Amino acid sequence: MPIKPETTSNQVTTTTLRSVQVNILDPKEAVDAVNECSKHVSVYFTAFLAFTAYMVLTIASTTDYMLLVGRDLNLPIVNISLPLKWFYAVMPPIFLGLHLNLLLHVGCLRDQIDVFESMGEPAERTLRRKLLWPFALTYAFFPETLIWYRVVELLTVRIMPVVALLFIQLRFLPYHDTTITSLHRICVLVDFAIVLIFYRMVNRTRISRYLKVLQASATLYVSVFLFVVPGDLLDSLPFSAAWLESNVWPGVPLQTHPIHRNLLLMDQNIGKDDVIRNISTMPPEERMGPLDPFKIPSTSFSGRDLRGARFISCTFVRPQFFSADLAGARFLMCDLLGGSFEMARLADAHLVGCSLRSTNFRGADFEGAVVEKSDCSSAVFTYADLSSASLRDVLLRKARLGLAKFESRGHILILRDTEWSSADFFLRGGTKDLDAIQWLVKHYPADG
Repeated sequence: MPIKPETTSNQVTTTTLRSVQVNILDPKEAVDAVNECSKHVSVYFTAFLAFTAYMVLTIASTTDYMLLVGRDLNLPIVNISLPLKWFYAVMPPIFLGLHLNLLLHVGCLRDQIDVFESMGEPAERTLRRKLLWPFALTYAFFPETLIWYRVVELLTVRIMPVVALLFIQLRFLPYHDTTITSLHRICVLVDFAIVLIFYRMVNRTRISRYLKVLQASATLYVSVFLFVVPGDLLDSLPFSAAWLESNVWPGVPLQTHPIHRNLLLMDQNIGKDDVIRNISTMPPEERMGPLDPFKIPSTSFSGRDLRGARFISCTFVRPQFFSADLAGARFLMCDLLGGSFEMARLADAHLVGCSLRSTNFRGADFEGAVVEKSDCSSAVFTYADLSSASLRDVLLRKARLGLAKFESRGHILILRDTEWSSADFFLRGGTKDLDAIQWLVKHYPADG
């Protein structure tokens, strides 16, 4: 059938082009074309499912301890170690590209099926379908097909990739890296937008439009409002995760919290692996002799964002929290012997039942912090801001309190059942911080 151009345009109409394409292919060629395309798509589809399962299992193996110490992530099967942050930064864009590649091949398969369905009478098309290669996605695009074929296509091609990207975003949240979390959020929204664009010509019914709006709203809300780093600008919006935590599920234990946004470690020996690795590199004569605990290399968390972290019955090996943000953190019955919190932010933090002997709190901010039933012998509080802190039943034997700030802007240090007379107020040159002693005698004479 020759192509006749329209009198007003040089464009060929879609109807005429389709009729030409149909006449070029006979039914057998159409069946072979669909089968060949189905086999190619099945290879990409199987590889994508395998990669998704592998990625999800790897991410599920990430523990809070690994997020805290930044340990390399050991990829199963291939037995390759990758830096944790590098893995979580690179994997979502790679997964997004693989999903886009799969959607392009599925689109080619859908075009082949459109040509296949345009040939012959309905009865002939029904018979020819029985000659097609058995592949779920092939049958999902036929007008008359079993519902489970479309369910498989919906779950594996449209929904599962978006859920996998959301899982990556959720699992990395306790690390509190706003840059990488923003990258995760962009990948989620771009992937969902690609799915909507790809299926813009499919399912034009009113119900399908409502479902698309519902899916888009749910994805946007979860990724933008719920999976947010605490303290982020988005976390201050109504119906955000912070709003839900204070209004919908207040008092819910962190272990059973619906959204795991802060680190939670219980009964962990933090830094032990680093100590063993460092000792193994020492000369034999030093390894055989007695080890000075204060010469053992420490575990560094300097500059880390550890807001809201929970440490319960954990033993730290000389931890270094220099300039770390520990606002709202909880240390319950932890051993922090010889650690350093120098210049750290401990606003609203709680240290209860902890061993803080010889710990350095020089220049730390204790705004609203509570230290209770803890041993702070020989600890250093020089230049620390204790003006709104609360020390209850704390042992301050030989603790250095010189030049510490006890009062500021109407807030004063609260001491309960704490004996401070054995503390050390000496400054450089052998002089005493008389201002600190006079202030404590004035406000807490019974304790001195």
